[in-house]
Amino acid sequence: MVERRNCNFCGNVIEPGTGRMYVRTDGTVYFFDRHKCFQNFVELKRVPREVKWTLLNPSASKWKERPRKKRAARKYMPERVARKEEKEEAQAEQEGAGKEEEQVEKAESDE
Repeated sequence: MVERRNCNFCGNVIEPGTGRMYVRTDGTVYFFDRHKCFQNFVELKRVPREVKWTLLNPSASKWKERPRKKRAARKYMPERVARKEEKEEAQAEQEGAGKEEEQVEKAESDE
């Protein structure tokens, strides 16, 4: 059975057959999923807890779930993308209208 490992720097899962194994002279074995992690840990001597993009950082949940900046309006938008956005907007409007009707019904029944 192939063993899945986690990167010692960022905490991501390393797929079997990929990544890099680094062994120190004292016998400690480290596994890295990409060169970026290897370089930060071995060559730049950074601590994973202090780097924002690692999962080992205490604020990792905040980093992953932070609000993203909205893209600026495109000058040219493909038709399929435009249709998809229109559908999403229409669904959002329908859901909002349904909630408003429910609130009005509840208010009337309470009186």
